[in-house]
Amino acid sequence: PGDLWRGQHVIRLPAGLESGEHLWELSICSGSPDCQRLGDAIPLGHLQVNAPQRIWQPPSMDIETNVQVGDIATLLGSVLPSPSHALEAGSTCTVTLVWRAETVTDVSYRVFVHLLGPDGAVVVQSDGEPRSWSRPTTGWLPGEIVLDSHSLTIPSSAVSGSYSIQVGMYTIEQGRLTTSDGADSVTIGPIEVR
Repeated sequence: PGDLWRGQHVIRLPAGLESGEHLWELSICSGSPDCQRLGDAIPLGHLQVNAPQRIWQPPSMDIETNVQVGDIATLLGSVLPSPSHALEAGSTCTVTLVWRAETVTDVSYRVFVHLLGPDGAVVVQSDGEPRSWSRPTTGWLPGEIVLDSHSLTIPSSAVSGSYSIQVGMYTIEQGRLTTSDGADSVTIGPIEVR
């Protein structure tokens, strides 16, 4: 009696939670599997939830890939800068990935986008949670389309030639997710750089 206990808990909101005001409550339960409450729930306050706008139909794409990455998502394709002309060394190339969620996950995966030079080496990369850290995979619903843009600045020292983009998902702890053919990335391209 009289002891103070401080605990921290990570609570992941359900992916399909609707916008609105929600009430936080604390309940202390017995050790039984059905969590029989020991006393009344204690209200902790209100939480305003703003659910993301969801897209269910993919946009038109410059390149279609339709490759499933793990059991998490399918990379339907990408929207690239105008493919009719070569990119200039020193310019910025924005690649918009078009993902379709396949399942609800409690793991927040990161996306990597690597620009590979003619020799296959990584020239520039972008890594992070989808949509500039604003749409973690833990909030995706099955069938939802997520547009995920990444900007890559091509070094001014880049040599002319045919480049490609390598895309995938990973966690720091588990590494990269694989496709059905065992690859740990999806290749998009070629992209001409001059």
